[in-house]
Amino acid sequence: MTNQATYQAKIISCGATTPLGETAEISFAKLQSSMVAPERFMVDEDNSLLINKISDEILINLPEKIQELGMHPKYQRMLKIAAMAFYDNAQKIRIETPTPLFLGLPDEESIAAKEEQATLIPWLNKLTGNLIDTQQSKILPFGRASGLMALHEGVNHLNQFDVPFVLVGAVDSYQDIRLLNYLYEERIAYSPDNHDGMIPSEGAVFIAISKQGPDSKPSVLDIQSSDKQEQPNDQFAEMIKQMLPIDGVEINCLYPPFNGEDKWIFEWGQCMSEIREILAPETPVQVPAFLIGDMGSAFSLFSLCYAADSIENGFTYGATIICTGSDGPLRSCAIVA
Repeated sequence: MTNQATYQAKIISCGATTPLGETAEISFAKLQSSMVAPERFMVDEDNSLLINKISDEILINLPEKIQELGMHPKYQRMLKIAAMAFYDNAQKIRIETPTPLFLGLPDEESIAAKEEQATLIPWLNKLTGNLIDTQQSKILPFGRASGLMALHEGVNHLNQFDVPFVLVGAVDSYQDIRLLNYLYEERIAYSPDNHDGMIPSEGAVFIAISKQGPDSKPSVLDIQSSDKQEQPNDQFAEMIKQMLPIDGVEINCLYPPFNGEDKWIFEWGQCMSEIREILAPETPVQVPAFLIGDMGSAFSLFSLCYAADSIENGFTYGATIICTGSDGPLRSCAIVA
């Protein structure tokens, strides 16, 4: 049985701020040309790890009131990055009325961190000229999977309400001394004595999605999410089987959930063994995290935007599947064409 090739949403604009550049265009161009230079973070006198970070010199200044309220430095940094990426996206569309925003964020455990997350959209709204409908907006704190989860919420909102478009975003940063030390000690981050780790990075991505748009703009054909506690390693294969095949659509590129940690190799290998009848094993694979690093919550939405840009500009033909997963059981997949 085949699904009909009807799109759920058009991606009409994208903005991003990453270690590669202040805008989506600069980031995508440098990624295409592999112009990436990680820095070395010294954990102590003898040990170090590689990181990718945005230059402090290009980040905006926040109002003194935010600092007076005692917002954690990590969330201050995330707010700066998010405001820049939001502005990059807003320049490409006309936001005439406050618009709902679905924002992917890190999965935090502490009450204090959750409280700070709840203030990000209101503060972002103030910093960007009150362009966000804060009442209809929603944060989705699901870690690395939160970008596609935010997209899922945005698509659902488009289907339920008569709005011209909605905003979807994600932001994260690993550039916090305590967090970097933890990633080193737990052998999660890449270091001279751990080559199976990820490169801690940071960034923000914002897109506008609509029910209608120019034919040249890529579309989200399908998006699936799964939070199966039992047998979580089967989730990618099950979601892809539900989405494919699509009538008239050929999958010509894959973005697996790799971020540098070897745990994803086993899970993706199991997925490929189960879908080999519907997806050619020679299908090209893209792994942006190997160059730009692990952008945490912004990772999956950045991958989707990069895939969409590659399709729109003719670097990739056909459709692309983007897969991502949180450190827990949550998994998500999307098809862009």
